[in-house]
Amino acid sequence: VVVVVVVGLLGCAFGGVNGEWVGAMDTPYRELISHRFTFKSQSPIAGWGELPFNAVYEGCGLSLFGASGWMFATDLGLVYFTGLTEPSIIPVSGAPQINWMEASFACDNVASTATLYVADSNAVYQLLFGSDHKADVVVTIPHTFGNVVDLCFDGVSVFMATEKGTGRAMLAGKSATILDSRSSKAVACDVNKNIAFSGGDDTVNTYVSGSLRRWEWVTNLTSASGGVYDGSVSSLTLDNDGNLWVGTPTAINLRNATDGMVYRFDYMQGVPMNNTKQVSIDPDTQALWFIGEVAAARWSRGKDVDNWRYFHGQRFLADSSTTVFIDSSQQNRTIVVSQTGLAILEWQWWTLYQKALHYETILDRHMRHGMVSDCTLKYYGNGSSCVNGPSDNNGLWTSLLVVAEAYRYHLFPSEDQLSRVQTLLGAMKLLNDITGIKGLIARSCVDAKEPIPQGGVWHNSSNPDYKGWLWKGDASSDEVVGHMFAYPPILKTMKGTPLYDEAMSLMENLVSYILKNHYYLIDVTGNHTEWGVWNPKEINGDRDWSDERGLNAMQILSYISALATYSPNESLKTLAKNSYAELTNATNQYDENMLNSKIESPDDDNYSDDELTFLPYYTFVNAARQNAAFNTSLLYASIDRTWENVRNLKSAAWISMYAGMGGQNINQEDIDNLLWNLRTWPVELIAWPVKNSDRRDVFLNAEADRGGNTGGDSLRVLPAYERPQLRWNGNPHDLDGGSAFNEGDPGAWLWPYWTARYHGLII
Repeated sequence: VVVVVVVGLLGCAFGGVNGEWVGAMDTPYRELISHRFTFKSQSPIAGWGELPFNAVYEGCGLSLFGASGWMFATDLGLVYFTGLTEPSIIPVSGAPQINWMEASFACDNVASTATLYVADSNAVYQLLFGSDHKADVVVTIPHTFGNVVDLCFDGVSVFMATEKGTGRAMLAGKSATILDSRSSKAVACDVNKNIAFSGGDDTVNTYVSGSLRRWEWVTNLTSASGGVYDGSVSSLTLDNDGNLWVGTPTAINLRNATDGMVYRFDYMQGVPMNNTKQVSIDPDTQALWFIGEVAAARWSRGKDVDNWRYFHGQRFLADSSTTVFIDSSQQNRTIVVSQTGLAILEWQWWTLYQKALHYETILDRHMRHGMVSDCTLKYYGNGSSCVNGPSDNNGLWTSLLVVAEAYRYHLFPSEDQLSRVQTLLGAMKLLNDITGIKGLIARSCVDAKEPIPQGGVWHNSSNPDYKGWLWKGDASSDEVVGHMFAYPPILKTMKGTPLYDEAMSLMENLVSYILKNHYYLIDVTGNHTEWGVWNPKEINGDRDWSDERGLNAMQILSYISALATYSPNESLKTLAKNSYAELTNATNQYDENMLNSKIESPDDDNYSDDELTFLPYYTFVNAARQNAAFNTSLLYASIDRTWENVRNLKSAAWISMYAGMGGQNINQEDIDNLLWNLRTWPVELIAWPVKNSDRRDVFLNAEADRGGNTGGDSLRVLPAYERPQLRWNGNPHDLDGGSAFNEGDPGAWLWPYWTARYHGLII
């Protein structure tokens, strides 16, 4: 009931009864934070840890010295690493030299004393650790089985996958035997039930008390000989219920502990990649983690909203090169080791409000003269090396943050927050004042101390307050959209402050300038800018403008409605009303044009235009609620149609805008999608290279896109942290992209978050 009251007070219902939904509580959710480290031989990356060794050959999770971490076999020998302190090199005494490069490990965290079992091509060793951070080999069991590729401990003995088959080393008798001579590449032990498993090219074997009880065939892809398991076994692991998970080249198999039945999971169930190298179970959640050749994945087994997650590249991993091993045995932490470094993936409890505060901490480096600017990174992946400069859309990106911070001020008023809004609005004013022409806005500007920009048309400012400054001309409709999106929320939330009068003046100047110039944005050259066109001559009559017929018609009507509704100036109100009447008359029909603002044809589906549609919709509806002259059924029909075309994008921006406008075709699933999109936005906004085009679980759209390309877009929208999109004008279906030499600005996220908070969608 409270939520409905809030929505009603904000005037959010249109076109009928509001859909059945309630605002979502900002409850804590699990955010996955990546702590990445490079090996000594690699070039360091700012913010990453640097390790003193050059390679990890093997490892396993071990709680030791009062901490949880991992024991590694490295080029420096035995190393213990918690991820929180410097790695510790562990001296080993009491045994011949262990060949760490070919060692296999099994960690025993069940015993009263943490124990490490190590095997090389000569022997099996039991290592115990003292408080002096040293290891003693207390048992040595020689063997003649050749290379050992995997180990497990069943409580009394060590099972080995060796080049001569499945072996077993008895601790009590210090003897080793081969239990089965068939191929063995992986082993897994259930300490509680004295059961062990081995698997290789031919079979998966079950051992009880050290004796072979049963085996099942493994499919041989070369000879086309069928088997219960999908292919040559690469890895085995057991969950808490005793179910056996089996990695193979083509699928992941599950052997049910209760009845021994085997099940298959591949891309149809969501497995994103083939060639599983290693499987690992999270002991707390029982989620399945696994690695392929160059990526990692996680299956929550139905417990998380994103049931499957895919990790490729440096947004989460140390690199996109060959993986070495994965271990998820440590509470809330999973480690993925690759050829050049390692990543510890740690679950942390966050709220969206906490995420908003986090983004605010990196916002300053995106600001230039109060404007939100693009952030080019001088050094690979180094956010602190941001070099920002002018961009064509400084006004648009700044406008999004103006709205976000204005709504934040409305909810949490303070002098500091008012000052932040004032700075941002001052930047919008700068883009107006710099041109020296009232109502003409600049794309961007630079002061006299900044380098002379390249590209585009730059003009010397004629405003004496900005002597020596340059401003970029040819402002587009994008910039006008942004300015007209920013001013009404200031008028709504900043009454009684100097910002109110400033926003009113800027809005009046811009709209009246366009209207008095016959629906063109006239540049300092005396000609209209390339995209500053809303005149019926082009919009209705020029085939080259057919894409913009509905969009630009709606935009100009939106600006007119705002001027007529908010301005206290009667002459400007009259100008707006006359302009609206002219554009919606029987000849021009702009109100009917806007019905089909969104073009559906895949070869002309423009995601930038979605942004240029929803922002003026929002301006339009907020004015129409207060002015019956603009409150028409055609407007709401247009919005509903556009909404249905973008709804499946699960965009927090469009959901917060549509719901904030009182859209009737919204339900609880949409609110859940709003949370999903905000929660899955990457914590780091560096545009790390991502690649999803080779995933098996991604189905491609056969339709050609705007560029005439086919096979580059996914049918479903991936979570934001798996895709390259960092702004709302990007294609959410893009699979690959990123360079790590730029950083997205936080305003893209802060805008829908604070809009959702303002409208009661998130509480």
